[in-house]
Amino acid sequence: MATLQSTNVAGTLTSTGYEERGGGEQGFQGYYAWWQNNIAYTVDFAVRQISGGSTYWCSACYNHSGNAYGAGNESFITRYDSTGESQLTLHNYSTGQGGSIGWTGPNVSTLRVTKNAGYYPGQGGAIVQVKGPI
Repeated sequence: MATLQSTNVAGTLTSTGYEERGGGEQGFQGYYAWWQNNIAYTVDFAVRQISGGSTYWCSACYNHSGNAYGAGNESFITRYDSTGESQLTLHNYSTGQGGSIGWTGPNVSTLRVTKNAGYYPGQGGAIVQVKGPI
């Protein structure tokens, strides 16, 4: 089963958590934390590469106090034989106060979520989920 490889935090993280489920939730990884609007965060998820092609559902949301102070992104990421990657974004929102969230695949065994910094100094909850390969 995949494990959370690293959490790179540019500031103090008040609380973090990580959960991985097997059985009926095979391939599910979840992460939650207390983040700050004006700090950038990066979380890497180790994923299994499947020969021929794989699809991952990726969802991340951060919110301080309503959508005017948050950011979120829900996407499907598809990879084919480690040679290509495409992303279909279902939902995406960013704010000046809370920043923005995006997904990348820095290598074939990693999916990375990045929350870019906003300008407001408040704090709030973050929930990040990865499901796949499907």
